[in-house]
Amino acid sequence: MTPLGGVPLFGDLVTALDGVLVQVGLPPWFAALLELVVVVVAAYLLLWLVVRHVLPWLGRVLVGPLLRVVEGVRVLLLLPDLGATRLARRFGRMPPEAVYAYGAVVMGLVDGLGSVVRKALPVLSLARRTPRAVLFAALALGFVLWNAGTCGPLDEGCVEPVAQWTTSLTAWFERQ
Repeated sequence: MTPLGGVPLFGDLVTALDGVLVQVGLPPWFAALLELVVVVVAAYLLLWLVVRHVLPWLGRVLVGPLLRVVEGVRVLLLLPDLGATRLARRFGRMPPEAVYAYGAVVMGLVDGLGSVVRKALPVLSLARRTPRAVLFAALALGFVLWNAGTCGPLDEGCVEPVAQWTTSLTAWFERQ
């Protein structure tokens, strides 16, 4: 069993590759190294695709639908205002000042939220300029977090993947 079999998104690919590499007769430490290279390259390409293409595209595409959702929220939040106003008018009275204040607050908050959506989502296009070093740093951080999170505090028999690799490599060199 390969230590990288539990990597999110790539575990099945690594497990299949491990089966092939073991059948070829490669030492476990070398198979694990090749699998690590495959995972790093695949993860980098996926991260690059998301940062350079998907995020900027989402920044453009989601503005319209999110603004429609914001307007729907405005309508829902103004329904109590409408109900109170109609009830007051039905009895020939002016709606209380609190009803007008509530409507003004709702309008201001929803207008502000719409402005944030219009300005914040297009900023996702700036992700296209993310330097490669930042992508590699994100991958390294993700790997460290994954390695540290494979064993819980109560898993006494659990061995972290890096420890498993180093043990396998040390054992192979001792046999040589």
